[in-house]
Amino acid sequence: MKSTLLLPIIALLLSACGPAAGHIAPQPRAAIHQQTASNTSNSDQPGAPTTEDMALANQIAQVPLDRGPSDASPAPSAPAGDYMGQPLAERAAQRTLPQAHDGLWVTLATTRIHEDEARGLYTATHSDAVRALIGQTVTLSGFIMPLETTETFRHFILTRYTPVCPFCPPGAPNEVVEVWSSQPISATNDLVHISGQFSLTNDGEKGLFFQMRAAHVVTQAAALDTRHS
Repeated sequence: MKSTLLLPIIALLLSACGPAAGHIAPQPRAAIHQQTASNTSNSDQPGAPTTEDMALANQIAQVPLDRGPSDASPAPSAPAGDYMGQPLAERAAQRTLPQAHDGLWVTLATTRIHEDEARGLYTATHSDAVRALIGQTVTLSGFIMPLETTETFRHFILTRYTPVCPFCPPGAPNEVVEVWSSQPISATNDLVHISGQFSLTNDGEKGLFFQMRAAHVVTQAAALDTRHS
């Protein structure tokens, strides 16, 4: 008799618990790409993002956040899945934080990124505008994400968006630049302007395709609301 009563109680408890805490169910990519698979209106311009690509990226970047139980009105759950290896919830959070609006980021975004999920590799198709930057000294604004554990460092990532997780990509591969500084620098949460010689790299495992070498910090803007810069 006791075992008969326990079985439905255990089943009820398991259904209430749901998935393990912290687990995010992957979002089927077929659903994301369904609308773009049949339209290739810009296919005659290799290296340039199609209208559908830009619309998809904009849609993903602006997905709503879960505002939490303290809000009076109900809110949708944080989005599941990922975009170019970055969780959608994290990407949505970045839209509420300061970001760089440097025009050079727009040029870099014309590099088309292709993701091989089965092998965990990225490949890049660079536009003429990006290839024209090779060997030039450029200045780019962004946020620093260190790649070394020392107090000062020379090797870091410059990102278009404020990094929100030290263990996840800070953006898509065409939204980050690998930087090698000529002098050691310290970590900062402020927007910085970095100047250096631009080159292309091809690290498909890490998703790194842009580099700046012999770089240095030009300016550092403290307490700047870059959402309106």
